[in-house]
Amino acid sequence: MKKVLALLLALCLVFAFCSCGKKNDNTIEVFKDTGIEIDTSAFPEKTVLKVEAVEESCDKFTTAKKTLPKAVELFAYEITAESKGVVVQPDGSVTVNFPLPETFDNTKHDVAIYYVADDGTTELITSSVADGKIVAALNHFSTYVVVLLEKETTTETESSKVSQSVSSEETQS
Repeated sequence: MKKVLALLLALCLVFAFCSCGKKNDNTIEVFKDTGIEIDTSAFPEKTVLKVEAVEESCDKFTTAKKTLPKAVELFAYEITAESKGVVVQPDGSVTVNFPLPETFDNTKHDVAIYYVADDGTTELITSSVADGKIVAALNHFSTYVVVLLEKETTTETESSKVSQSVSSEETQS
């Protein structure tokens, strides 16, 4: 019996030491200023995440607006991560929940998320709408814009990548 207990105690210690320094386990960090939620499990502990709304006067916002002329409304966010004072990127895909704009009406609008590169080019990010949020899996952090588009102006490419699975609760709102 003593050997079994000693073996169990040794296994507990091994597992305890193995878990040191591992990544966070499915922790969601909520940024109250923006309403964005980020799954932090792809980052080492003590990684500092920052989410800031990008002002309309910012170059990236202005450029995004020009490259997305069919947009009814834009909401831009700069997402960054730092570990030990160095900017880092996620280790794999990270689920990011963007707030659904209050002006969104699923009978009139489609919603999309675009990545805005440093040179101003934009790239449509696959996303879906669920529980009042726009959900996207991002593999790097940078500037992203949430875009409201009129339904009749949405292109086939945008429609095929943007999944509109709005719950019946949102439909009634």
